[in-house]
Amino acid sequence: MKKLVSFFLCILVTTFAYAQNIYVCTGDNVNVRTGPGKQYPNVMHNIARPSRAQIFKGQEVEYLGVTKNGFMKVSHPDDIWQGGTGWVSAQYLRRKGAPSPGAASALERKVIGRHMLSLQWISWDYFGTCNITKEADGRLRCVGEQLSKEHPGDYLKLDGYVSIVDAKHLIFDGDISIRVYHLNDGEPYTRSGQYDFVSTQNRKYWRAQNLEIIDACDYVDIYFK
Repeated sequence: MKKLVSFFLCILVTTFAYAQNIYVCTGDNVNVRTGPGKQYPNVMHNIARPSRAQIFKGQEVEYLGVTKNGFMKVSHPDDIWQGGTGWVSAQYLRRKGAPSPGAASALERKVIGRHMLSLQWISWDYFGTCNITKEADGRLRCVGEQLSKEHPGDYLKLDGYVSIVDAKHLIFDGDISIRVYHLNDGEPYTRSGQYDFVSTQNRKYWRAQNLEIIDACDYVDIYFK
């Protein structure tokens, strides 16, 4: 009897674990790629006439437990993709049975996406980019870079996560790396930890607060979309 109970418990646990890994597509014509990024080509279908793999709103896929660069590794329940797996942007996937996005996710949509990024020591005339994506565990990944055109080798880089306090206040947790030829003897430096990014005086960007090196205040700005 104990063995029979254990057998059924094992089935229930396995079924629950599988169900937890089922995600539903929330967008239309979402590309399925061969790697974790838009630079990778589409996966091809396993059919007589190959075509680029896409998933559609309401379609289900199985999440394989790997997330990278804001992309989730998934498989199709009917095994119709060449190679058996593909990568889909996490912003278009929602765990099956999870509540539909509400007011909080409306605020997330203001933050998630591609933003302009700048450091005043590099330029306010041209900008870098900062990509904020939502990972499978709900965290907001933040990766950005601005490169100098006038002084090759100078850069601003962000690598971490953000949490939303409100529409004008983000908390960045990670690394902010800067290299500017006339600061710190031209040597790169990195600040690691939590930094408030705040929009004040109706500005259309979030600015890092209290980020300083030597006597110079570094204005790192992430612009609204």
